[in-house]
Amino acid sequence: MRLHRAFCVLIGALLTGMTSACTAAGGQTAAPAASAANAASAANAASPVNAASPASAVNAASAAGASGAGPGLPAGWRWESYGGVEVGVPGDWGWDNATQRLHQWCVVKAADKVKPMVGRPGMGTLVGCPDGDTALANTGTVVAFGRTEDADGVTNEGDRTTVRLDTVEVVVQAPAELRPRIVDTIRRSELDSNGCPATHAVSTRPQWRPGSQAKIHSLRQVSAVAVCKYQLGEPLPGLQPRLITSTGLDGAVGARVVGGMVKAPDGGGPNEPASCGKAFSYGDEVIVLRVRSAPAPTEHVVRYSGCDHRGFDDGTTVRRLTAAALAPLITGPHAVGVVPMLVL
Repeated sequence: MRLHRAFCVLIGALLTGMTSACTAAGGQTAAPAASAANAASAANAASPVNAASPASAVNAASAAGASGAGPGLPAGWRWESYGGVEVGVPGDWGWDNATQRLHQWCVVKAADKVKPMVGRPGMGTLVGCPDGDTALANTGTVVAFGRTEDADGVTNEGDRTTVRLDTVEVVVQAPAELRPRIVDTIRRSELDSNGCPATHAVSTRPQWRPGSQAKIHSLRQVSAVAVCKYQLGEPLPGLQPRLITSTGLDGAVGARVVGGMVKAPDGGGPNEPASCGKAFSYGDEVIVLRVRSAPAPTEHVVRYSGCDHRGFDDGTTVRRLTAAALAPLITGPHAVGVVPMLVL
């Protein structure tokens, strides 16, 4: 973990009721019952985009996988995406730091283990816990993503099934009756249910900019925005950086996000280039917005995780980060982990 990162985002007088982004220390982010992200996921739940269940990849006994069609989801479930792999979970699950929830379970508050969660890698501490991280009683119900160098396969230990697929590891630690239902949804997805590609050029070229046709003030009739967060730099030596989280914002919500960026002042920032080395100036994650609108779909880059180059970039103009425009983009799954100290 890069040491220039801080524990949470401070956005001044952030919108009242907005979910806190200070989840790096292990606090769970709740899933809003009627969030635009969940609504978008539900609308796309049956999409067979580049889909194949883990059974078709690592366990030929699955009839669903053998069919080559992506599985639909039960009513009320949503897709979660990471690194080119998707998994279905009940729609009321929250999000949390998987590193602490699984590997440092002995210091997580009992009340925080009650809520089922989807986890991604986050900051850990020096606390070590005894064996027991595969026991549901110790961790609560968890689906956790990570990257791995191990070969594709499926393993079972304790209350846990681990699926490894195309360098992505999915840990499913859930009650016995629920666990196989979740495992059976796991599938590859080069373009996920929210419209986010598994990989993006910005991950290996952090200075990447959209084409000039993406001028944000010229967009009309915004119908959807895919919020795609990517890793900058290799997560493990030799592994290509990929998608970390994604959500979909439809209709008025997506239009408000675009409108907020249009209102942001030109010039980029706030930047603090003296506070970190040049190698860390872009940070270790970035958000790409894929906007569906007239006259054509466009991409926009949101840089916030480093000490420099911050702003909303449409390929022509870099606008300053503002609390109102940034807040909808760093909530839900995007809030989990370590994000920079920003005072906007």
